[in-house]
Amino acid sequence: MSSQTALAAFLASDEASGWRDLPVFAPRAQAERGCAAVDAEREAGHVVAPAPERIFAALALTPLDAVRVVILGQDP
Repeated sequence: MSSQTALAAFLASDEASGWRDLPVFAPRAQAERGCAAVDAEREAGHVVAPAPERIFAALALTPLDAVRVVILGQDP
């Protein structure tokens, strides 16, 4: 399974209710481009965690209306 396939499956699921309305999940938005970049890294032989089928697990387990703050980032 690719990251892009995982994204499509997540957005089609009932668990994505609310999440799929965010701009980051719009077609050709950040989530799609990020998944393509992750897939390219895997195709180049790099190990990328988590596995594609687990990428959106936290979002699937957490309804958007239960979220108060989302912090996205990367350590410098």
